Amino acid sequence: MAVKIRLHLPVEALGCTFYMRPHDGSWARFIKFAAQFAAESGVNLGELDVDTDTSDSPEVLALFAKMPAEMIEALCDLFVQGCVGWKGVLIEKTGEDGQPVLGEDGQPLVVAAPCNLETKRAMEPQDKLVIALAYVSAAQEVEAKKAPPASPTTDGTPLPA
Repeated sequence: MAVKIRLHLPVEALGCTFYMRPHDGSWARFIKFAAQFAAESGVNLGELDVDTDTSDSPEVLALFAKMPAEMIEALCDLFVQGCVGWKGVLIEKTGEDGQPVLGEDGQPLVVAAPCNLETKRAMEPQDKLVIALAYVSAAQEVEAKKAPPASPTTDGTPLPA
């Protein structure tokens, strides 16, 4: 029997694609706080239908206002540790002096942002939270689609249908 390993799960959020993978420590921490949050608030984060196009909608801000600091930290960590790549994330280019580099039109030059620890940590917490919630939702959808394994017989062969 072969083991199928998913190296990353593409997640659409905030107009970009984020490539997420499970990170054991941050995933376990998230599960712990998500269970506590669900027990206290009655809100199951995996079942939420959050608008992933924006991080400043009233719905998103109200949800985050209900979350304890530990839950927010766990979701941010889930993003920072689990994001292995992205498409569409932009950053203003800066010169050696730290000032924005201006384009021919006089506006700050915008370039593709590198997916590294520094950039992920610099992102707004609300953005990290929306991306992490989109990832949790996508991961649960993948799990729900998995077929239950066939029960083997005592000699290890599957039972006939």
